[in-house]
Amino acid sequence: MLKKLTESELEIISGEITSFKVPRNSFDEGIDIIELISGSTNIVGSKSEARRAIKGNAISLNKNKINDFNYVVDKSHLLHDKFLMIENGKKNKFIVEVA
Repeated sequence: MLKKLTESELEIISGEITSFKVPRNSFDEGIDIIELISGSTNIVGSKSEARRAIKGNAISLNKNKINDFNYVVDKSHLLHDKFLMIENGKKNKFIVEVA
């Protein structure tokens, strides 16, 4: 379902929920999920909190559960070459917009 959303629909969603802007060059070589959710954004407060969330099966990237601390997010994960949706638990949804 998420992949069926248009770019304009994702832009609307990014205005409705908490969103973050991350530089495009962060995705050139790929960025590890822990750095993305704890450093480039403040989806979680620290790297240790990021590890606990991943271990607790709470983190999803574009609706896919992440269970690897070393998971690398790159350009291939971007929706419309611009967006990521990250979830921390069932109710905390975030849009990352690549600028």
